[in-house]
Amino acid sequence: MGRHFTINDFDELKKAMLSGKISDTVDFELYWINAIDKSDVAISQTVKRHHHNFFEIHFVLEGKMVYGIEDRTVELERGDYLVFVPGQSHIINYYSNDLLKCSISFSLGADEAIYESLILKSGHTEHMEESVYESLRFVCDKQKNDTAYYDIVVKNRIFEIVHEIAGKNDIKKQKGIKNILPDGSDRRLFKAKQFISDNPHVFLGCEDLAVYCGLSSKQLNRIFVKHEGISLLGYIHKNKLEEAERLLVQEKYSLRDVSENLGFSSVYYFNRFFAKHKGVTPGEFRRTKSILSQ
Repeated sequence: MGRHFTINDFDELKKAMLSGKISDTVDFELYWINAIDKSDVAISQTVKRHHHNFFEIHFVLEGKMVYGIEDRTVELERGDYLVFVPGQSHIINYYSNDLLKCSISFSLGADEAIYESLILKSGHTEHMEESVYESLRFVCDKQKNDTAYYDIVVKNRIFEIVHEIAGKNDIKKQKGIKNILPDGSDRRLFKAKQFISDNPHVFLGCEDLAVYCGLSSKQLNRIFVKHEGISLLGYIHKNKLEEAERLLVQEKYSLRDVSENLGFSSVYYFNRFFAKHKGVTPGEFRRTKSILSQ
């Protein structure tokens, strides 16, 4: 693992206690990400046998510890992690004086693709890939910076950590190709497109999205032009317009509803944006679609 973590790295996260769903399309709800060391009073609660009705992933960032899981013991050292599934009984049997442990707690729908993978990994010591470590560092640094949309960016990155651990984001390691997924697509492009798709309710900046993908905005823009034939900003606007059209054809939503759902500060700015790109106002688009459907 790279440079060390300290409990101070997690101070802002401990104050914010990030929680909530990452999107309406994914059955994943984050309860919290937190860190404790040997001096934290919260550790006294975990030296008694207990269980939860949600998933937990515990990362040992410094030091050593031993868990008792049902009728066996599991040792973890710096860089190791452990998945606990809902209802799994566990207890801390030992922790070193230099312990720093980070935990992610969340619920996950049984029909989500990663659910069974996490079940299979439960109770077994695993070692963090560098990408997981870097994502934890990103989460801490992003929270401290308090940049635009940090809450959404952080929650999505935590969801990505869970996916990485579940093994659904495995990438080809042969031939030094680190950013190519098994299907041949670019991992960074996939991350960016998924993030845009999951967050139609906010206006995403190219810089924020690039930071999320670990690139500069110029680098990410080149990837979009190469693979999608469109600029990064153009793709963001395209996704926004497609979501606008989807909502506009549903009469139950007023123009104000659609505007607010897409993150516009007013109907006026939504009208300007839509008309600029589509050549008609949202109201005209809705009326035309309504006539054609009759």
